[in-house]
Amino acid sequence: SEKDNDRLEEVYGLFEFTYLILLFVVYTCMGILLQPFIELYSKSFSDAELYSNMVYVVLFTLIGLVQNFRIPGSTIHVAAGHFKETQSAAIIEATINLVLSLTLVPTFGIAGVLIGTLMSYIYRTSFTIWYTNKYFFKGSLKRTILRACRSVSISMMIIIPALHLLTPRISTW
Repeated sequence: SEKDNDRLEEVYGLFEFTYLILLFVVYTCMGILLQPFIELYSKSFSDAELYSNMVYVVLFTLIGLVQNFRIPGSTIHVAAGHFKETQSAAIIEATINLVLSLTLVPTFGIAGVLIGTLMSYIYRTSFTIWYTNKYFFKGSLKRTILRACRSVSISMMIIIPALHLLTPRISTW
């Protein structure tokens, strides 16, 4: 509101940095703990093995991560009133989700729907990051990608050993 673009860019950078760290912490924990939770929740189901599938855990974790990754950029778009300018991306996202989900569900079942959702979220998140760089903060594209790569690397360095060494088991509520 004060038209202080330098200050806005500084605050946005700090917000994005902090948000992405927290986002990756939460989704790293989710990636590690979701499988044991599903096993506990579904252990009384006659078809429990259908739900306790690591593919679903990975897809649900990635979907949440990718969908929430766009929040800093989306916040700026909404604050600036760029609804019309970003409306077509929302329509394309929905179309990708619907077409891919319907195409993949006969072959992959529910995983096909999750893959369709993930691909549509990847499109929309990529668009949001690109749009933020083009119309609000020049150079934010490179900074955001570097932050994402660093966060993914750190998360993988935590998740892979944790799943192999710790093997979290939840046996009671």
